[in-house]
Amino acid sequence: MKKKFPIITLVICLAILLLIQYKGVMPLAYKAAQSDLFMYDSGDEGSVEATSTVMTLQAFNQCNQYIKDELGDQTTISFAAEPINSWALGNFEYLINAEVTLSETNATPQTQKYACRIQYSQGKDTSGVSNKENWNVVGISGIDKL
Repeated sequence: MKKKFPIITLVICLAILLLIQYKGVMPLAYKAAQSDLFMYDSGDEGSVEATSTVMTLQAFNQCNQYIKDELGDQTTISFAAEPINSWALGNFEYLINAEVTLSETNATPQTQKYACRIQYSQGKDTSGVSNKENWNVVGISGIDKL
């Protein structure tokens, strides 16, 4: 048996599905997003501007240690005394922008800028900031050999 209006039926069904999504599903999704369901308050506020604190300096040192460990003994590494910029992103996560000078045996030294995103895993307990096991490097960019 042939149906007389299959395209009209398809359009009406699509309109009903869109109306259900627009009036039923989306308001529930907006309420869930506005609730405290996805909110996590670690007690560490982020900063929009570059800052220099004890934690950002420790994050800088840990990023340098990570780079040194990853590159090994074949590369001579010279780090800057302090980062160019450092940001506290919140939730004990930091973004470090700094320079490093790398040189291989019989090669010209190259200065490269890098960005390192790192997180302190112990939260408010700052007694272990010098322990590299308490830091997680999220990512490093700007160094060709990594």
